[in-house]
Amino acid sequence: MSEKQLRTVLMNKDAVIGQVRRDILEPVWVSIRENKEYSIEEKNIYMLMTEKFMNRLGLMNWYIITLFHKADGFAEMISTIRNLLGKYMEKSRVAEYISVMVMELALNNENTNIRKEARSMYPAVDDINSLVVDPDVRSKIVKELQRKRVLVSVSWKLGGGSTSIGKQGRLQITLYNKDDEFQEVKENIETKATADTNKKTLIDFYRDVPDGGTDLGLYYLSYLDDACKKVDVKFESLVNQFSASDLTVINLVFNF
Repeated sequence: MSEKQLRTVLMNKDAVIGQVRRDILEPVWVSIRENKEYSIEEKNIYMLMTEKFMNRLGLMNWYIITLFHKADGFAEMISTIRNLLGKYMEKSRVAEYISVMVMELALNNENTNIRKEARSMYPAVDDINSLVVDPDVRSKIVKELQRKRVLVSVSWKLGGGSTSIGKQGRLQITLYNKDDEFQEVKENIETKATADTNKKTLIDFYRDVPDGGTDLGLYYLSYLDDACKKVDVKFESLVNQFSASDLTVINLVFNF
């Protein structure tokens, strides 16, 4: 059925759709409200997420739901949708780690570029780390990097293409940075990806790390990997370099 046909069929089904939405969401909302581990903000976020999930159901989903809403087994159908909602909320934690991971890796690459340029612009200064925290100096360095087009780039790709079987739930995020310390970056990531972080919460870990640790974000790989395993998301991180251009490439690949 075309989308136009589906819209025509569902045109007079607003009452049924509204009731089914309430039947699906209300028990989930009760569970969220009664969860003492969630903060008020988290409860609001999760409730909003469940609504968005329902809004994203396609017209064919709603056609099937309205077609069978009085049939035997409909309760099992509703229960299945609720279970999917639960998995959706669990996997949202992975999304949070991904966003912070990307920001931390980009910041780490940016700081590498800034320190490298600072050594070039101020060769007589020994303490580069103190130099780059000066707002005026840092601003000059950033402007010079922009002029030279020395930038950290991020790209992403959803799915594996129309001909890629089994890759519909694939997300690939790639960070590019021109960095001649490729081997050091690679070893850093591989070492910290296997770091033993099970004994500390993320908050405790951050509190114990001294200020100014530029490679802190690399530890997120351990937390991200753990979060992915808990919800059956396959995650891998790869670091490569194109020797001709001295370009460092970090790939984060997820299969949901």
